[in-house]
Amino acid sequence: VEYLGGPKIEKVGGRELPGVNFRVHPSEAEGAVRTTAEIPAGIETLPDAKKWREFLAGSEYSWLRAMIASPHVVQGKDKVANPMEALLRPRPGQTVEVTHDAESKQPRSLKIYDPMMKVPGIPEGTPAVEIERQESIVVVRINHPKPATADAPAAVVPLELYYKYNPKQGYSPIHEVTDGKNERIKDFYAQLWFGEAKVDDLRVNQQFTSTYQVTREDARAFTRAIGNRQEAFTDRGQEKLQAPLDLAIVAAWEPLIKTIFPKSIDGNIFRLLHLSNGFRVLDPRPFQEGDKVNTSMRILEVRNLEGGKRVTVQGTLSRDGKPAVELNSQFFIRGRFGFESDSFHDRMERRTVTLDGPEAIAVLRSKRWIELDEGVELKPGDKLTFEVEHFDLFAGKDKLATTTSSGVVFRNGARVGSVAYARHDVSGNEARAYLDRHGEPADAMQPLAAPRSLLAEADVVTAPKNNHDYAVASRDLNPIHVNPYIADLAELPTTITHGMWTSANGRRVVETHVAKNRPERVVAYEAQFQGMVKPGDTLSTQVRQVGMREGRQVLEVETVNQDGATVLKATAEVEAPKTAYVFTGQGSAEPGMGMELYDSSPVAKAIWDKADAHTRETLGFSLLDIVRNNPKELTVHFGGPKGARIRENLRALRQEVVVMEEGKEVRKTVPLFPEISETSESFTFRAPKGLLFATQFTQPAITLVEMAGYEDMRAKGLIPKDAYFAGHSLGEYAGLSTVGEVLPVEAVVELVFLRGMTMQGAVARDAQGRSPYAMAAVNPRSAGSHFDDAALRRVVDAIDGKSGQLLEVVNFNVENTQYVVAGEIGNIEALNQAMSELKKMRNTQEVLEHRLDMLVQGILDNVDRQRAGGNLTLRRGALIPLEGIDVPFHSRLLRGGVPAFRGMLEAKMPKHLDMSRLEGKYVPNLTAKVFSLEKSYVEAVHEQTQSPVLKSVLENWETQSQDRQVLGRKLLIELLAYQFASPVRWIETQDLLFQQGGVERLIEVGPAPTLSAMAKRTLDGEKYEGVAPRELYSYKSDRDAIYHEVGDAVVAAPAPKKAAEAPKSAPKAEASKPAAPPPPVVAAPAPAPAAVGGAPIPDAPVSALEALQALLALKLKKPISEVQASQNIKGLVGGKSALQNEILGDLQKEFGGGPDNAAEMPLSELAQKMGGTYTGSGAQSNNLIAKMVADKMPGGFNQAAIKAYLSGERRLGEGRIQGVLLHAITMAPEKRLGSEAEAKAWLDGVVDSYGQKVG
Repeated sequence: VEYLGGPKIEKVGGRELPGVNFRVHPSEAEGAVRTTAEIPAGIETLPDAKKWREFLAGSEYSWLRAMIASPHVVQGKDKVANPMEALLRPRPGQTVEVTHDAESKQPRSLKIYDPMMKVPGIPEGTPAVEIERQESIVVVRINHPKPATADAPAAVVPLELYYKYNPKQGYSPIHEVTDGKNERIKDFYAQLWFGEAKVDDLRVNQQFTSTYQVTREDARAFTRAIGNRQEAFTDRGQEKLQAPLDLAIVAAWEPLIKTIFPKSIDGNIFRLLHLSNGFRVLDPRPFQEGDKVNTSMRILEVRNLEGGKRVTVQGTLSRDGKPAVELNSQFFIRGRFGFESDSFHDRMERRTVTLDGPEAIAVLRSKRWIELDEGVELKPGDKLTFEVEHFDLFAGKDKLATTTSSGVVFRNGARVGSVAYARHDVSGNEARAYLDRHGEPADAMQPLAAPRSLLAEADVVTAPKNNHDYAVASRDLNPIHVNPYIADLAELPTTITHGMWTSANGRRVVETHVAKNRPERVVAYEAQFQGMVKPGDTLSTQVRQVGMREGRQVLEVETVNQDGATVLKATAEVEAPKTAYVFTGQGSAEPGMGMELYDSSPVAKAIWDKADAHTRETLGFSLLDIVRNNPKELTVHFGGPKGARIRENLRALRQEVVVMEEGKEVRKTVPLFPEISETSESFTFRAPKGLLFATQFTQPAITLVEMAGYEDMRAKGLIPKDAYFAGHSLGEYAGLSTVGEVLPVEAVVELVFLRGMTMQGAVARDAQGRSPYAMAAVNPRSAGSHFDDAALRRVVDAIDGKSGQLLEVVNFNVENTQYVVAGEIGNIEALNQAMSELKKMRNTQEVLEHRLDMLVQGILDNVDRQRAGGNLTLRRGALIPLEGIDVPFHSRLLRGGVPAFRGMLEAKMPKHLDMSRLEGKYVPNLTAKVFSLEKSYVEAVHEQTQSPVLKSVLENWETQSQDRQVLGRKLLIELLAYQFASPVRWIETQDLLFQQGGVERLIEVGPAPTLSAMAKRTLDGEKYEGVAPRELYSYKSDRDAIYHEVGDAVVAAPAPKKAAEAPKSAPKAEASKPAAPPPPVVAAPAPAPAAVGGAPIPDAPVSALEALQALLALKLKKPISEVQASQNIKGLVGGKSALQNEILGDLQKEFGGGPDNAAEMPLSELAQKMGGTYTGSGAQSNNLIAKMVADKMPGGFNQAAIKAYLSGERRLGEGRIQGVLLHAITMAPEKRLGSEAEAKAWLDGVVDSYGQKVG
């Protein structure tokens, strides 16, 4: 049965709607009767929805009944659910007015008045919804109260939807008028977003632009709306208020959202989804009050896909004419669209192609779409970076009407060619296919070996209960967020929180917890909207680190609601703190160094293998064999063609030496290996302590260790682009070869080998091969607390001047405490005696000012008497002689060798260098100033060296400065040529890095923690008192932190109770015993842990001695029982200085410092010195425990589970649990345990062992 005018009328109770207030208002003048129904704002139970609609529909068949009661409406060729069911549902505070004709009883209109319309500036009495009939058309008008913003006053913006009423079609009398509907909706949104009635003439291929100025009120309102309470964004009355990066959405909102308005992008905006939005920082300066921001957006993609149309847009926000932020956004309009005839895709990509060999070069050269620049020759091993834009215009689902690729090719930062490809009516793109097959993304993320959670506990917030503040602050006035009637029309369950609010919340979590309240470090953030957030939802956010990209942490952010449903996934990149890489010099070698990395890293192995192959083929020895086995002698045989070539190579090597002729020093060029003749069958290298410790082998070995370590870090994405770098003496070569890419591995190995050999011949020797020179370490403070850098220089200069022999400070390492002097043996002994004498004097300053010459002359006379008596021997005193070194490295005495070494550098250094890798980043030993090609810098180097090469450059500056490659190469060669004959200015280098350079993180690359220890002592000095702490890492001892392998974050345990605060429930019998004497400060013995189910054990914190013994046992690979309190570190390491330095570095991290003579103190005494403020755990032990749990425990059995087991089953307190975990690092399983049961059994063994240890 069909009922004209709507479905059959069901009698459902008339006006029996509890809690609803009804009124009838007849109007004779209008000939109408108005019936109002008011739902109180505080009503406890809303009326039944079906009864409510029956009341609104009326008791007679009519157009209004059909409009309200029809279950479906016809939309085009489809039957869809009637939107009036949701639109007209009962709501608190709502008043509905239905007007009927007084005579015919036919409805005239329905109006809904809602409290949401009470917005300042909106006329009182404006209905939220109006429904009326205009002839055969039913008009549904939703009036949206657009709030006032900084740009426009409040206004009512109506949206009209049209329906045809055809009572003859009883099964569906309501047909929606779809013609022009999408345009009407776009016009509605245009008025909301842009204040324009229409947005016409927009094209998909145009630029969408705007200009916006950041105001204090905008920044303040937006920050409040997103709930970001960062100190940087807090208004404290500062001159200019900083704004969060998320404010970029405000600056870019108009051009961003206009990209979906071109007519060719047809679709219902009510069905628009914002899929993703991302920011990438291009200028590190944050937005701040007063900034004028120009935005330019363009559409990169329009694709008709199954289920809808995807629109991808990209734009740049610029400030002062310079790009500041890149914005990428993606939208999806749900619906059915045709084939891809109106679709296109435009994208940029950077890919790196490695030319492995001649075949790869030939393949590339055969491609007609690439053109190499004139004079460019490709070589095997070249890495080419393609920066290419691809454009596809689709002709159908699998056909391209047009496809193009265009761009530039780079090698080592310099342009070498171009790409130009264009085809029509094809199915693919040859240029893109080649890059996909042979290239890799130039900035690809490098995944961590094991992703790790960065938050010990999720960050929890409540979504705003009202979205009004964010809507106004962001300019996103989309009514689905604030108007429940529009939300109903959009088929949403309620108004929903802005996706960009959820995005900003996720970013806030990253800024706060990962970037440590340094929001500018979050340089990239892209949010993908996964689900709706409703007002008042509880949102929990977690962050995982999954990889690294060019020094930036790559994070995954996930936000879930109270039901566990994911509402947001995001990726973020957090810039490392300002970083410097420093490369260790000679003096830290040990057998086997670098071999663990060689076995685990293909990158490191390739470097070692390339160097080893070169030395075996050209010089006849294996560096790998020397490092692994440290032979005391190695014989190179010259048999066969290969041996003959090696012999000739060795014979061709030359060095400049100083010899005595007729009582004078004469410099001569002689064979490096005079023992090798053209008939020699072999040559044997010998060194009493092993060849690894001979300078000529030590130098290339250490250089390779550092190169391999750095390149492995680079391959894993750990190196920031703008990091500083410097090397201490020899370390400069490793830094330049890796960071600066100045020397290939074969060249640098041969160069430092020759450097080591030539240095040995740089001084005259007697018939027994002895040199009159030595070097010694000196601490000025050993002569008294007031004896400083300036005093040391005065005494050294006085001895040097009075004696007429060499004495020079050649290493300035740590201000006032750590220096190295080089000179004639008698002068070094004279300095030793002078400092000893000065230490005895009460007024050192008076002696230095008035009696220094007399003191020095007397000491020199005494030294001459010792020399004449044959008992002049350097002994440790105020100075520490450097054993085995008889060449005054870095002294002026070596200046005569500069021309020869310059020639070696000239022969080995490539002609083409990328100066961008050096400028502003490289800090040479010679200058302790950042490398620059400015004339003033070249003048400063010339003034210091008097280099004839630089003199010529400066005299012809106009022509010489034109070619930056040539100029930079000349300058670099001079810096290195004079480096080994000039002091190492490391004090100034550190000050430059930490002060002018703002370095917050220093990473030492080398086989031992030497430079990081110097940095620690520097930062502990008075000059840096009160400054923010820096992160100091050694590649040798802090690999976990450098490689981000420290495991998941865990909830910090509260400080354990003191031993004296034993539980009051202890057995009373114990109280009747005589009081035991107080335990020593360094140990806290207690009963052994109880068996499962036994009595609780009195808790006690971990003592400093326990921590010392555990850390030492782990480092020494000994059972903890073999590390006794009476021993000292120096004895335990057996004279291995590199290992000793590592251990001292670990203890500094654990205890925050330590005495200068820590290595020589008994452990019990050292524990007393270091344990004053120790609370039972430090950074080093916590990291080691976290790593052990991450590496050895089964999945899910984390620190929380371990602590729960120890406190529950073993009944241990917090202090004892920490003691067990610290003990456990010395008993870690060899491999990951397979189950929780295995883990608990292992823990039981650790507890028992710990119990035996503590008594």
